[in-house]
Amino acid sequence: MTDPAIDLDRPASWPAEIQSLVSEAVQQSELSEHEAPRNASPPAVMNQVAEPVNDLGLRLYHGTRLPAREAGGISRDGLAPTSADLARRRLASALEEGTITADEAAALEASHLGDDEWRTGRIFFATSRLALADPAFAAVTERWGGDAALGN
Repeated sequence: MTDPAIDLDRPASWPAEIQSLVSEAVQQSELSEHEAPRNASPPAVMNQVAEPVNDLGLRLYHGTRLPAREAGGISRDGLAPTSADLARRRLASALEEGTITADEAAALEASHLGDDEWRTGRIFFATSRLALADPAFAAVTERWGGDAALGN
């Protein structure tokens, strides 16, 4: 990949074709250009945008609670899609490292969403750094269990 990553927070990094598509979508809506990339995603526009970015890098953000030993595995192997097995392995790792207690591990094992139909096999990303500054993001990542522990 020779092109620099597209940063959705920096419209100047977008290929001209995508800038035009977003501009057209903005003109057809009542959103400002700054709001359009995050808040307007009509399927037709998204399908048109998908094709030109297929071969380009896209800068995305992902946040999770991460024991030190997992960082090396992610650097080496990349992020793993959500699964019940991944949730159990991560909990076992956190318990072994002493990051969580046995009672916390048992509670999180009972409430994890690793086998949730909507989440299984997926990796979730934020498309903007603004999402990472949202207090709701901090509430999910400040403690083990994330949104499952919060009952979302």
